[in-house]
Amino acid sequence: LAVLALAVMGLLTWAVRLALPRPKPGIHPLRGPEGRAWGMSFVLQRVVSLPLWRPAFQSSAVLRWLLLRALGADVPFRIRTAMDAEILDAHLLTIGVDAMLSGGTSVSAHLTAGNQLHLARVVIGPGVELWAGASVALGCEVGQRTRIGASTMLLPHVKVGPRCVIGNFVRVGEATRVGEGAWIGDEVIVGRGCLIEPGARVRAGTRLAPGSRVVAP
Repeated sequence: LAVLALAVMGLLTWAVRLALPRPKPGIHPLRGPEGRAWGMSFVLQRVVSLPLWRPAFQSSAVLRWLLLRALGADVPFRIRTAMDAEILDAHLLTIGVDAMLSGGTSVSAHLTAGNQLHLARVVIGPGVELWAGASVALGCEVGQRTRIGASTMLLPHVKVGPRCVIGNFVRVGEATRVGEGAWIGDEVIVGRGCLIEPGARVRAGTRLAPGSRVVAP
């Protein structure tokens, strides 16, 4: 009976979400029409995440998937999400088949700066692994079968190619590009707007200045 009630709630969430205006990617005044549309969607997501029923929704992979779909996420049934993975702005999220979001991971497609609201789609490719505590910001794209290490941060508009390995406790700066098959060691700080070419390797503990370019060996 409880599962049925949660399924009905998921369907109601879907119906309410369809009735709400859908905020579009871009930079908008926080108090303008797009800002208000995003605010209503954000409130809906917070309501379905209240402690009263969140543990029940998160207790089942099927119910987690149903809730993401109801909130507008483009996700297949075959994904793995931890109970405490934090996914915001589901309507701007695409997740590929067999992707894994470990405990404490965070994915967000919005940023507020002063009176402006920034919205950008997030794409997590098939087979991507986000390890515990990893975070992915708005506008990021992560290619298939890439691994993002524990507590690693991808700042806004980072593009990571397929089959990359990014280590633990890494900070990848805004608008950085990481090419296919690149490898980044643990505790690396990558500045804003860097280019890490396909197949390049960045040693653990490296600090890359903004705009740096790393070529393959």
